[in-house]
Amino acid sequence: MSGTRQTGRTEAAELLAAGAVLPPDPDGAGEQAVPLTARAYRHQGLDGRVVVRLVAAELGAAEDVAAGFLGLEPDGEAAEVGLGLRQSLGFPEWVLAHHPADGHHALDVLPELDRVARQAESKPKAALDAYVRLAGQLAASVPHFLPTFYEQAGRVFLGAGNAAYAAQMFARARKSEAENGLTVDEDRLDAVFLEFALAGALPVKVLSSYAKELAARVPAAEAFRRFRRLSLRRTAGGLPPSARMTGDLRKLAKATGADPAAQEQAYLAELLALPATLRAGASWWKAHLPALVALARREPALRPRLLELMPSGEEQELPAQWLELLEKSGAAAGLWDTALPERERPADGAVGWLGRFLAFRDPGRLRDGRLPQLYPLVERMAAALRAELATTGGRMPVPAGDVDLLDLLLSLDIPVADPPGGLLLHLAHWGEGESEGRRDLVALAADARFPPVVRYGADGYSQDTLRQLAAAPGGRPMLADWVREVAGRTAAADLPQLPHSLRVLSRLPGEALAVAEAGVRAAVGTDLAAVLVRTLRAGLLDELGWPAWEDAAAALVPARDIRNLVVADAWPYLIASGPSQVRVLGAEGTVLTHDLRIPEDDCQGDPGCHYVNGELLVYWRSRAANGALRGYWHRSADRLRPMEGGAPRGTRVNRLGDLGGPTLPLPGGGRTTGSGAVRRGDSTVPGERPLSSDGTSFWVGDSDSRDGAIATWYAYDTAKAWSGRQDLPGFLADATRDAPAGSSFTSGWVLPAPVDGAGGEGLLGWRVVELPDGSLRGEDPAGNTVTVPAGSEPPRHALVFPGAAGRPLAVVRAAGSGVVCLVDQDGVGTAVARTDNSPGTFAAGTLVLPPLRYWHFLRPRDPQGSEALRRIDRETAAALLAAAAGEENAAADGDELPARIRALLPEVGNDALVTGIAAVVRFAAAQRAALDSVAERLDRQPAPAQPDMGPVESAGPLGPEDDALRDALNGLGTDLVLSNYSRDARSGFRQLRSVGHALRDTSQPDPAIRTHLDGTDLPPSNLDWARLADTCAAVALRAAAACTEAEHRDTLSELLGEFDALGVAAIGDPARWRRFQLALDAELPRRPDGTPRWAGLLRLTGGGFLAITRLYGAQGFTALFHDPAGRFEVPAPYVVESSSPVGEAREAGWLAAFRTELAARGPAPWFPAAAEEFARLSGVTPTLARLVVAGLPQVDTYERNFLSPGARKTLGVKAADAAVAKEELSDLDPEVRRAVVAALLPAEPARLWTDGPDVARAAEVWNSTVGR
Repeated sequence: MSGTRQTGRTEAAELLAAGAVLPPDPDGAGEQAVPLTARAYRHQGLDGRVVVRLVAAELGAAEDVAAGFLGLEPDGEAAEVGLGLRQSLGFPEWVLAHHPADGHHALDVLPELDRVARQAESKPKAALDAYVRLAGQLAASVPHFLPTFYEQAGRVFLGAGNAAYAAQMFARARKSEAENGLTVDEDRLDAVFLEFALAGALPVKVLSSYAKELAARVPAAEAFRRFRRLSLRRTAGGLPPSARMTGDLRKLAKATGADPAAQEQAYLAELLALPATLRAGASWWKAHLPALVALARREPALRPRLLELMPSGEEQELPAQWLELLEKSGAAAGLWDTALPERERPADGAVGWLGRFLAFRDPGRLRDGRLPQLYPLVERMAAALRAELATTGGRMPVPAGDVDLLDLLLSLDIPVADPPGGLLLHLAHWGEGESEGRRDLVALAADARFPPVVRYGADGYSQDTLRQLAAAPGGRPMLADWVREVAGRTAAADLPQLPHSLRVLSRLPGEALAVAEAGVRAAVGTDLAAVLVRTLRAGLLDELGWPAWEDAAAALVPARDIRNLVVADAWPYLIASGPSQVRVLGAEGTVLTHDLRIPEDDCQGDPGCHYVNGELLVYWRSRAANGALRGYWHRSADRLRPMEGGAPRGTRVNRLGDLGGPTLPLPGGGRTTGSGAVRRGDSTVPGERPLSSDGTSFWVGDSDSRDGAIATWYAYDTAKAWSGRQDLPGFLADATRDAPAGSSFTSGWVLPAPVDGAGGEGLLGWRVVELPDGSLRGEDPAGNTVTVPAGSEPPRHALVFPGAAGRPLAVVRAAGSGVVCLVDQDGVGTAVARTDNSPGTFAAGTLVLPPLRYWHFLRPRDPQGSEALRRIDRETAAALLAAAAGEENAAADGDELPARIRALLPEVGNDALVTGIAAVVRFAAAQRAALDSVAERLDRQPAPAQPDMGPVESAGPLGPEDDALRDALNGLGTDLVLSNYSRDARSGFRQLRSVGHALRDTSQPDPAIRTHLDGTDLPPSNLDWARLADTCAAVALRAAAACTEAEHRDTLSELLGEFDALGVAAIGDPARWRRFQLALDAELPRRPDGTPRWAGLLRLTGGGFLAITRLYGAQGFTALFHDPAGRFEVPAPYVVESSSPVGEAREAGWLAAFRTELAARGPAPWFPAAAEEFARLSGVTPTLARLVVAGLPQVDTYERNFLSPGARKTLGVKAADAAVAKEELSDLDPEVRRAVVAALLPAEPARLWTDGPDVARAAEVWNSTVGR
């Protein structure tokens, strides 16, 4: 019900804000709504016409007075017509009602006010300046106008959705009252405060200041009454109560001399009836906990009310606080004591309450899913829960975020729903952090529904969680089942897929490996020599080549830019082009080479090409023609012509899928595209549709189908460019003739074979049939047939290697990628390669593969070498693996293995094939090393540890929270402390100290762990501390600044201590730290909650490590590289995109010296002369200079009065001047701000206390980046 009421309240508030008039008593209108009246007026100059005004009833009398000023007379009684939005009497109405003699002044500015109001949304700064200018004019003669004038300006900004500017206008209104000594109408002021507070324009800090002003201006009882009413009406209007206002109310109540406790309880009794109270933060509930407990004990009727309520704040502490309130107040007894009267129990019973509490708690959003305070309560509720569920036949939902609670429910025989498919249990919450309340999971393991769920999410568990599972009586058998699955997948994996399978096994801690020792030992004992034999016998892509293609690829673009090679179809030819040349390639070789004649800088994107009857058309989008097409035929390249048609045809290798449909030569000349024809000399390029042809007839396929996967074809008349009836080429029509009954044709194509093509009956083609068991069979006209299992992607080609006649391999393209896999007759994947880049390990001797349709042109490079591979035995493969392992151990130059290949396989003579064999052997040897590493880790594992479910010793203080860091660093850039990397309240210090632990760790790296994804977990951090270290001196200056608050100084001092311990404050010579931007082609593992797990630490030899601290894009990482040797050699498979030093160009040890001075002397004195000198050198205002020299304190805040009174006194600045300077400073780039403040710290830190900041250096940085 409360949710329904809240929804109604929200809808009513939105309608009121939009200007709606609501029915007289709508549900949930709240404090924002007031009765609205229609008031009629007549004027002698309006010929009897009536003027009707819609006015709040409470402002009716004032409206009549204001109307009278204009000569309007009331006509009849006012009629209430509904509810409207609460507003105080504004400008100019307030002036006309209360100061009619000055009314002409108010009316004189109305035209200008209307003009400014129209600018408020599109040009808010200009509107703000205009309001200030008009206020200056009014101040000279009618200063009593200013409060209502500024308030009306604030309303205009509220209407434009600009609460910040509205707040500024409100603040100016209050300032004008004080500066001009105006009499304050307390009732009107109360209403205005409420109006702007409900509109979201007044932060709690402003309301707190109002409490202080009331206390100084009116008697204590009246001040308390007014502020209490404002607080209640604010919450009634939909804003949650504030802990800060609680303190203000207590002070005001105490000043009245009445019983403060009684006053607070009465106030709370009213608040608890308001829906917005449930959105109060944890600090509010904590502040009122004693009073709420006392109130509930004094008034028993409140206890069941507490059971009906449920807060909705999101702070981590709130669920425990709520449980504490229920327990201490006695309300919790209503959840389990069935002897209590029905009125003292929740209306929805124990089951309903627990469901509501779990929905409120929502552990998935919390930093820790364990709530020890809940479990004893659930144990007491067990009988009530079982009884209610038995009556209804219901079951509790699975608390996936709290595995301890799930295990408890199962152990108490409380019915729990079946886990839905894809459910992830948040075992990280169970296995990590403190162990209080951690259960043994015996009940979870005993319920057959849940062990599969545990196994389903196990790949995302951290090493700590896996260790805890191995130690827990219930977790151990579930973990053992999963580890056996992982080991089994590893043992059965094909060679190309082995790293993926090994990735999981390699990252398991020894405790997890030991729970399934037999399965793990079977996996690590995999005969890699036999696996290698299978791959080499099946065939390597490096055995095949197309010389014309390889020559063109090597000549047209540099090898490092092979992704930029552009290809286009011209069947039976292929067009390949680079920045300056185009080649036309055929089965017989290169048939045309043309140097491009495109005017310099005229081509947008890549040019397109057609090859028609021996002549090449080149066309492009022309910059000179504003993006229109221009082109030429190559035999008249000097005659550029405008072209008509779509985008230029041509595909870069990095976007290469299936190249699109072919274009085909016409018997009478020209080339058909499936939508028309191109003939030599044409200036129009028709669109394209997929084509098939048997050399005589033509067919077009559905235009939205992918090439190679078209099932529906239509007869095509090339003369008329018209498609007719649905029809299939003969080769496709016969697809199911020899197939089992129940088979169906799924896709296919046919093309005329080139002169020396390897087709059948002058045809090339492919057809795919789905067999009754769901498997897919592919076949070409030559009779080569392959079959892949059900559920696979369809085969695209049958590849026959020399010496393997009758045993073609299926070529399967991974869905949505440029990766193809070779699959043998048994369904085993023997090789993978990319077609959108360099092919990779399994085609390392090939620069780039041609589009798949042109694989028909591949021919053997080394027939004798291929024959030798078909006969290779296990002994030879084992010898090759040994050579590769020896090469790795000896850190050889890479020539040893190729030489060994030539010795063991003397028939192999082609260099590309030798390169390909060596790459595959090294790949297999790396997997052998990874398996051996797993075996070694298992061998080192002692007997399984006994479960320890008791408390663990604290690891020591974790340091300040991220919020404290954000506040302490405010002014040095809000870009440093983010909020989307971690839910951990102390994520910054947790990561800093994790990296510090790695710095002190002397253990050797595991050679099987090649990336951080399989290495040590590193907690993600919301603090970008590595970037902050580059201007560590800025933090130091702020820590020592005279006006830095004590708690901020302590926070910054702790941060500087961590930087000093890591040694990141100075670059050093040689450097020990360096920042890298790295790319890694790897799929990110997932946590149990589905989010990617990307932060980690990779240990390297020599005491170095890579700490991955930031993620950008899908596969980009920011890494901090610590290398004691200073070489910074990033290991494969990482690709370095950029790097930069970490720290500042200062003397080593400067930070330690600074910290010593700060500890001994405390904050540095304020040097006013330094600020004056900075102002002189930089040309900035004196106030702005003072803020800079003070370290830019708190300039990233929206509050106008952002400096404390003590800071303003120290710096000698006025609040208004500081606010103007803050606006200018907050617009500066954060890196510029940090650089300027860092420059203030002298090279010898002790001089900061004796000579003051280095303003000359800071001004130099300011002038070079900001300008004088």
